[in-house]
Amino acid sequence: MDACAPPTDNPGPDFAPPPLHASAMPTRLATYAFALKSTSPSAFRRGSLALTRAPAAVAAPNKNGSKTMLPPGVASGAELRGRIDTPGLLVHSRRLLVPHLTHDTLHLVSPPGAHMVDLSAERMLKHFPGDTDLDQSANQYPGTLRQFANLHDAFHLLTLRDAALDDPQAPPRAMTHGNDHVLARTHRGLQKVTPAWWMRVVERGAPDLAAVPAHVLLPGANVSRKIASRAVVRSAAYLDACLAIRDQESDTPQPPLWATVSGYTPSDLVAAARLMADRASKVSGFVLDAPALADLNPVAPLLPPTLPRYALSVYTPDAMARHLHVADMFSSAATFTLASAGWAWNLDLNRPTPDANAVFSLWDESMRTSSDPLIGSAPSQCPCWACANHNRAYVYHLLDCHEMLGWTLLAIHNLHQLELFLASIRAAIDSASSSTSSEDLVQSRIDTWLAMYEAHVVPLQNKILAENGLVVVGQDGVVPDRPATPDALPVKRRRLEGDTSAGIEGPPRKRHESSSA
Repeated sequence: MDACAPPTDNPGPDFAPPPLHASAMPTRLATYAFALKSTSPSAFRRGSLALTRAPAAVAAPNKNGSKTMLPPGVASGAELRGRIDTPGLLVHSRRLLVPHLTHDTLHLVSPPGAHMVDLSAERMLKHFPGDTDLDQSANQYPGTLRQFANLHDAFHLLTLRDAALDDPQAPPRAMTHGNDHVLARTHRGLQKVTPAWWMRVVERGAPDLAAVPAHVLLPGANVSRKIASRAVVRSAAYLDACLAIRDQESDTPQPPLWATVSGYTPSDLVAAARLMADRASKVSGFVLDAPALADLNPVAPLLPPTLPRYALSVYTPDAMARHLHVADMFSSAATFTLASAGWAWNLDLNRPTPDANAVFSLWDESMRTSSDPLIGSAPSQCPCWACANHNRAYVYHLLDCHEMLGWTLLAIHNLHQLELFLASIRAAIDSASSSTSSEDLVQSRIDTWLAMYEAHVVPLQNKILAENGLVVVGQDGVVPDRPATPDALPVKRRRLEGDTSAGIEGPPRKRHESSSA
C-alpha cells in the first residue's frame, strides 16, 4: 500500500469513501406531532414534539457483501420513538458531526430518541448524499444522511446554514445571494444552491425533517435597503420553487419541510413572517434565522402557533430567555464554541447570582492544581458526566497537552448545563397555573435572572464567542468587532502578506524598521 495514500476507513472530502456503511434501505418519519400547552401569542411556548421513525426495510447485501454498521443496541429494523420537550435544544453539528462528541458520549447528556440534531450541510455540499454531479461522483457517500452521520438513534433536521461558521475566506459582504439561488460557504469557497439541487439532496438524503434555505444576510454585511428587502421576496420565491418540486414528485416519499423566516432589519423580518405564514398550510414548521437581529419577538403573533419553530440564530442562554414566547427550540452552537476555546458555562435559573452563573476559562493557571469539579462541590455539584468523574486540574492538563478529550469533557459539560437551564425553565412554566398572574410570576423570575446575567456574564460571554467566530448581536443592535488578527484577514490578503499559517505561503512579510537610528 502506498505510504502516501489516504486511509480507506475514514471517509473524507478528497477521496472515495468505502461502501462499508451502505446497505440498509432508507427509512422515513412515520409520525410527526407537535402540541402546545397554550397557543396564545403571549403565553410561553411550552409543549413537545413527538416523532416516530418507521423500521428500516431489510436490504439485500450490496455487491461487495458489506453490512450496515449500527450502534450497540440498535437493530436495523427497530422503530425509533422520540419526544423533544420545548423549550429545548437542537444539537449543533458541523460537517455532519457533533463537535467533540461521538454518539455514545452524546448519550451522556440525553438518551437515544430524546434529542434532535441540527444537521448543517454548509461544509459538506460537495460530498453530500444525493449529489449527482459527474465530477463529484467518486466522492459521493452511497447511503442516506442517517447512515452517513450514524444517526440511527437520533432524529435530525437538515439545514443549510452553519450557525457557528464565520469563515474569513467568505466575509459577510460576499454573501449576496442570487435571484435563483442561495450561497453556501464550503471548504472550496462559495457555492450556489438552487431549489432543484437542494430538493435533490433532500430526496436522496432522506432526512427526518428538512428546512428550506433562505437568503440569510449575516451580521456586519454591507447591505443596501434594496438588497435587504429583495432578500425577503426571493426567500419566499425559493420556498415556492422547492414546494413545487415536492408536489411534482408526489409519488416519492418526502420529509416534512420547514420554511425559513429571515430578515436583515425588523421590518424585513416582519415582512418575511407574513409571507411564510401565507404558506403555512404547505409546510410543517418554521426556522427563525435572522443572525443580524437580536430580537425575533415581532414574529410571534404572525406565525401560526400550532407549527413548531426552531430559532437557529438564538444560541446563548440570555437570548433564549428573551424568546420563550416566540420559539420552541434553540441552537446549541455556543456550547461547542465555548468548549473549543477552553471555556465552561455555569448556569442556574434557581440562583440568580454571579457566583452561580458565569463563564470561566480552564486555561487559567488557577486550574492547574484545583481538585474541584468544573462546577460546584457536593451536594450542589454539576451532575454531568465530566464533573462526576474529573476535576479542573485534569481538564487543564488535557488542554495544555492539546488532547482532544479536554474539549470533549467541556462540550459534555456545557451542553448539559444548557439542557439543565432549559429544563429549569420548563419546570417553572409547568409549576404555574394557567392564570395570567401565575405566568407573570414566572416571567418575573426569568427577568430577575436575565438582568443579573446581562450585567455580569453577557459582556465576557459575547466577547469570547466573537473572538472564536460566533458573532452575537447585542440588544442595542451593535455587531461586535472581529479580532484584528491575521486569521481574520481574507486568505488572498494573508497570502500576499506572507502569512504561512494554515499552509498559506507567500513572500516574506515586510518588517517596519524603527524610526530611531
